[in-house]
Formats: sequence, C-alpha cells, structure tokens
Amino acid sequence: MRDPHSEAIEEQIIAQSMTNFERLPMLDVIFERFGLAFAAALKSFTSTVADVELSKLISTTYAGALRELPENCLLAIAREQGWDASFAVGMDGDFLYAALDLMLGGRGGPTAPKTTRGFTAIERRIGQTLAELMLRELASSFRQVAEVQFEVERMEGSVQLASISKPISPCVLANFRVKLGDTQGRISILLPHLAVEPIRPLLAKVFFGDRLGADQGWRDHLQERITQSNVKLTAVLHEVEVPLADVLGWTIGSTLDLHVGLDHEATVFCSGEPVFRGATGRRQNGAVALRITKDLTPSKEALHDLARD
Repeated sequence: MRDPHSEAIEEQIIAQSMTNFERLPMLDVIFERFGLAFAAALKSFTSTVADVELSKLISTTYAGALRELPENCLLAIAREQGWDASFAVGMDGDFLYAALDLMLGGRGGPTAPKTTRGFTAIERRIGQTLAELMLRELASSFRQVAEVQFEVERMEGSVQLASISKPISPCVLANFRVKLGDTQGRISILLPHLAVEPIRPLLAKVFFGDRLGADQGWRDHLQERITQSNVKLTAVLHEVEVPLADVLGWTIGSTLDLHVGLDHEATVFCSGEPVFRGATGRRQNGAVALRITKDLTPSKEALHDLARD
C-alpha cells in the first residue's frame, strides 16, 4: 500500500516539472521602481509618512501564489486591453484599515485587532480607489519597456473567488511591505505569465541601466557638484613627428623648426580629449592668454539628449 504523503509529493514534483518558470529580469526593475513611486503617491494620497519596500519576489504556480496571500485580503482584478489575461493586486486588512482610518481623519495609529469578517461596501470602495492608485503607478513603472494602461475589472473579497488562471499556470508574485503611519501592512501583485505574453521578450531582456525614479532634486544636486568641480586643462600649441635618428642627434643648442606661424592656434585638452581651439597671445599685464575660437565638445543636442536620459 502506497503512502498518501508520498503520492502527494510525487504529484507536486510532476506539477512543478510541467510548469515553465521563465526568468523575466526586467520585472525586478519594474517592481523596484513601483515601490518608490507608490510610496510617494501614497504619501500624497494619505498625507502621512509612507514607505513601500519589495519584500518578496517569487516565480510559482497560480495556486502557490494564492496560498502566499493573507486570508484577510481584498483583491482587485485588473486588465490591460492589449493583454490576453487578467492579473490581481491585493491589499491585506492592516493596510486597508490604516488607509481608511487616515482618509476619514484618523491619525494613523495601530489598527483594530485582526478579524476574518468580510469587507464592507465602503471598505471595498476605498480599496478600489487604492487599487487604481497602485495600477496607475504600476503602469508608469512598466512604461520603460512598454506603453500600458491598467483598469480595475472587479473587486473580490475572497482569494478563492479570484480565479483568473489555471492552478498550475506559471506566475510571478511580488509582495511589498507598506508602512503607513504607525501601521505596517502588505500589498501584493500577482502577475500570470500569460498576462504579459505580448511583452514577454522585452521583460526577458537583461537590464543594464536606466533612470530609476524621478528625483529632480538629486539630479540638480549632482549637476551642481559636477559644475563646481575643478579640472586640469592642457593647451598644446603644436605637435610634430620627428625621426628617431634626428632626435638622437640633438645636442644642447640644437634648433627645432616647429613650422608654427603667428596665427597658429593651440588645442586645449581635458583628460586627453580635445575641448577647444584658441588663439594665443598676451594680456596687458604680460600673462599668456588664450582666446577660444572653436568649440570641439559634442553638439548641444547630444548633451540635451543625455540630460533628458
């Protein structure tokens, strides 16, 4: 007689072998960006200190992802018109009750003891508003790979009713810790692979670098520090090639003809790169000076494009 426990393990192994957990590196970047963006949006929405941190990102089956969600969880089933399937964003009771308390004039203190009751109509309505806020920031984070627009299809107060994919279908689950005032809650994004199939090749690319967030203050600070830095400039009047045999024949008193006229311009280098050309001369105080006549740096359009990036 076979052990039922062994049979259950075998079934799990078979199910795992049938599931293709394709690596989608760009989702890591998108969810990190979403955490930063949603924290700023939540702070503005609730008028209190908010912090959002990605705590867990796993690839699993849809059934396994549902088991990771808390029991007391309000789910928003969402969709993008160009995608073939829906996905879900979830909010646990602690986060939802804290946001509701702040929106109704509370101070963001500890929430009431946990309960397994269903969500009321007003809690569902506030939850949908928060879900729409999450989806707006998530869409903004996705736009570095594709232009998307998400909308809420329906709200579900039970995990069992959120049937948007087959139990063994591969999906990605992202859990975020949310600190809102003195309360810590949790939000989740459950993204079936089938939903992102239209942009899967873009998500599968390895990410090498891009802008993260839109902190203009940090950019201004970095630009200010760069413009205040000191650099070493070298003015080269002329360069000639001379045979080594002639160089070996030089002695003290030898005269070198550089073939430089009075109107010959010098080239100014910075870190080995040419930046200007200029005419040399002397000021009234006797100091040697150089008047810039040509800019050798990249075009202004290219610099503006670099600044926008």
